[in-house]
Amino acid sequence: MGSIHINKLKPGMVIDAEVRDINGRLLLKRDKEIQSAHIRIFKIWGITEVNIRGNNGSKGASAGPADPELIEKIKENTRDLFRHVDLEHPAIKEIFRISILFRSKYNLSEKDKTIGLAEVDLEQPTVG
Repeated sequence: MGSIHINKLKPGMVIDAEVRDINGRLLLKRDKEIQSAHIRIFKIWGITEVNIRGNNGSKGASAGPADPELIEKIKENTRDLFRHVDLEHPAIKEIFRISILFRSKYNLSEKDKTIGLAEVDLEQPTVG
């Protein structure tokens, strides 16, 4: 399966790589089965993604857009937008990841290409 977001973890999945917090503290060893308590601990310590073993016991590709070159181009251009911040900070890392997902969903691969939020249905309730 590869790297998977913490909100998509389910008890019973098997860790493919050690999970460590920002200070390097070991939270869960490789080849261990995830319990619901582990998911809670990951959230407490700010872990946003973990590497999960695939169904056949080996690493597989995670589900995502079909064109890896396009994703890489989006990452490069988005990295330029984040050039003045620490991409290793957990909060910034998560914002960067979400930005990549957003830009790939709306096909915003060009550096100067943007989308007005008025054009996107964010499913927010109307105030009235």
